Amino acid sequence: MPIDLKYIPFCQSNSSFYEPPDRQSSPRLDDEIHFPNNWKIYKGTPWTNCRPSNVKIPEQGWKIHISATLWNYEKILREVSNYCFSKKVAFKYLSTKADFFDQNSKYTDRAAAGKYITIYPVNELEFHSTLNGLDDIIGNESGPYILSDRRWRNGPIFYRFGAFIPPKDKTKYISVLKRPDGVEEEDVRRPTFIVPDWVKIPEFLHESIESQSIPFPFEMKSAMHFSCGGGVYTAEALTDEYVSKGTIVVLKEARPYTALDSDGHDAVYRLKHEEHVLSELQDTGFVPQVFGMFRAWENLYLVMEKIPGNNLKYECMLRTPILKPAPWKLDNAAFGQWVDHTVSQLDKAMSLFHRHGWLLGDIHPKNIIMENGVNPIFIDFEFAHKMDKGWRIKQIAPGYGPLTGFTGTDADFCSLGLLELDMLLPQATITDQGNEGSIIRIARHAQSHLDINEDSIESIIQKTSKNTQLSLDQRAVNLASIEDLIHGLARGIKAHLHFDEGATVALPGDIELFGPNAVQASVGYPYGVAGALSTLALAGDPIDSASVQKASQWILNHLSGVKNRGFAGKDGLEYGLRMAGFDELAREAHSLPVANPINPTYWSGWAGVGLNDLSIGSNKSYDELFLASSKLQNMLTNDVECESAGLLYGWSGAALLWAEIYRTVDRDEKYVDYALHAIQNDIKKCVLTQNMTMEYDEKWRTLPYLGTGSCGIAIALYALRKATGECLLDKEYESLVRACTYYQCAQGTYAYGMSGFLTFLNAKDDKSKLEYQVINSYCDSLRLFIIPSKGGFYVRGNQGLKLSCDFLTGSAGVLGSLAALQGKWSGIPFLSWNDSLDIRKEVHNGKQRS
Repeated sequence: MPIDLKYIPFCQSNSSFYEPPDRQSSPRLDDEIHFPNNWKIYKGTPWTNCRPSNVKIPEQGWKIHISATLWNYEKILREVSNYCFSKKVAFKYLSTKADFFDQNSKYTDRAAAGKYITIYPVNELEFHSTLNGLDDIIGNESGPYILSDRRWRNGPIFYRFGAFIPPKDKTKYISVLKRPDGVEEEDVRRPTFIVPDWVKIPEFLHESIESQSIPFPFEMKSAMHFSCGGGVYTAEALTDEYVSKGTIVVLKEARPYTALDSDGHDAVYRLKHEEHVLSELQDTGFVPQVFGMFRAWENLYLVMEKIPGNNLKYECMLRTPILKPAPWKLDNAAFGQWVDHTVSQLDKAMSLFHRHGWLLGDIHPKNIIMENGVNPIFIDFEFAHKMDKGWRIKQIAPGYGPLTGFTGTDADFCSLGLLELDMLLPQATITDQGNEGSIIRIARHAQSHLDINEDSIESIIQKTSKNTQLSLDQRAVNLASIEDLIHGLARGIKAHLHFDEGATVALPGDIELFGPNAVQASVGYPYGVAGALSTLALAGDPIDSASVQKASQWILNHLSGVKNRGFAGKDGLEYGLRMAGFDELAREAHSLPVANPINPTYWSGWAGVGLNDLSIGSNKSYDELFLASSKLQNMLTNDVECESAGLLYGWSGAALLWAEIYRTVDRDEKYVDYALHAIQNDIKKCVLTQNMTMEYDEKWRTLPYLGTGSCGIAIALYALRKATGECLLDKEYESLVRACTYYQCAQGTYAYGMSGFLTFLNAKDDKSKLEYQVINSYCDSLRLFIIPSKGGFYVRGNQGLKLSCDFLTGSAGVLGSLAALQGKWSGIPFLSWNDSLDIRKEVHNGKQRS
């Protein structure tokens, strides 16, 4: 699974958890700017907004973006701000040098990359005059091309039509445009120039919008990869200049001034460097042939041989027996032989590169193409370094960086060993950042369960570990019982629960803690303290009485930050506080004046509202329960779309609600019909894979998880089958459940990993013998995700880059899953599947199912 790049800025080298970048220590860019007295200045992060006091900013229109380089950003801000102040045109700019670097770094979102200053003209006349005025003063300056925009003439000035201010009311879009008829639509922000079909393009723009024809010696066939620094493409030669006409090659593109690395080098610098390195390694047999370089328009292109084959990660996924649903056939001699051969070839290639005087540094499986499936060809040398025994790469590939203390050739071989270990088990990528003790545990697990030659295992351990024996804390994880794991995870969570006055985060978790809904995330169930406190209490290991008082005050101080309904907002918070024993605070949460939802989901919609009301089980709560059901029925009838399929963001949450209403409250058949319809809405978004599993189809991958995908749909369908006693949608159910039995997962977490599968399989009353075997295997494999530290147990969060203690993405979710395994709760927030069928008949008398 590719890394979600939005997590990268939150990975700080001095923290084991996700943390926001430190902007306070970064120099501000406006120290020499003189602000007029009659302007409103809002200094924030990453943007500083400047607005004239007597000018009303429109909601949308033609906006201007300015880009800059490391050599001219101070001058450009000075010149542009002086112009805007003099003309009373509102604008914003990146506040600090760190903000500027992030906006131009290699991992920046391509649609936003390069945007340094944004200007908001109030009408087309001012738009035109501002373009011309800015061209007069900075038109000769350089700056990266902004992919979402069009350039005005030849300078670093760009424009697009878009929203000026964020939406005031709840909407499913991050940024909204209003059509002339008042209907809202998304303000699309993609790395290509888009003008809404209802917007009239001013005459003075037509010349710059018309595409310029430039000679290009290749015809692009497909895009293999994109970054803000440029793309990688397959292309066919149109001339004989570099290769014979008609030859299919790979073109690697570099855009000037973009994708700055930690040394300040841009994509063009690195591509030139890569061409030089490749030219010196041509005779090794482990790199593609290089045919030359050329410039087109303002970009640089490297022409390389097209290697037939998949990248190492994908090739391994096709071959490995561990990414198959049960029953598993792990004793796969062909896979073992392929691994042994590949490890040998990778080691040989690295030794040859070193013999030629080069260190690679940037080593990960997507930088290696397996020629015809068997011969490794290394393809990315942007960060290669001349031989230096003390050198260590700064731009580390997450999960494959050399361990502490490794430099020079040892660092390269260490990263290569982690890559080779990753061929065996996905937990290999959690062994960096001080967790190298897990390497031996993971390697020995692979050796005992897979048909891998002992020499390959020993080679991997020797390359990656200075100590080949298990440490005491690693041995403790191996020997831990379920009860030991529960207490270890609880200790880890409680060690990091801090209810300091003025602190906005009380428990380290996902990057949502630093997003636009940060307070809600920090106090709520999925990412915050409510989920952790609830899970600790349900697991039988609650916080002590002294901490209860601090927690109560901290939560009370943050309740006003809850802005949404559903599991993510008010309803999840109230439920979590009730389960944790904070009854008075739960009542406070219940009375919060939060607007009703606008979607049907468990996450932030009516399904989450209704399930919480159902969990309360009072006459008053049932009034809102049936209001939620009614709202959902209307949405179902009107074919309201959900953003995905599964428990959190699909129609499965509503199906779960209707199944539970039917099971515990009202035996009216209509709820069965509604639930079936909702489940089928989610199933329509799924495909049957070659493994005969039904999984949510994202077009470029399929997802089987509880949060998004098969497992969440399976939970809803199981609940309906449990409520009716009927084998509904039997074939679909079988393929959904099969998707929850893969031998291994990339993550151990609740929403997107093994703990979610374990929770569902354990909750089933109709477990098969095979499913019991899967549950036992998952309990064993979960230990491979555990990271012991200072007496506590932890797991990596979403993307596997840093630790997380929250419920949805971290150790609280794993703790909750193991507590459910011991029968302490259902494992699924809002649900209590221990209730008998008649428990709530006195509250509501509905029609009986005949």
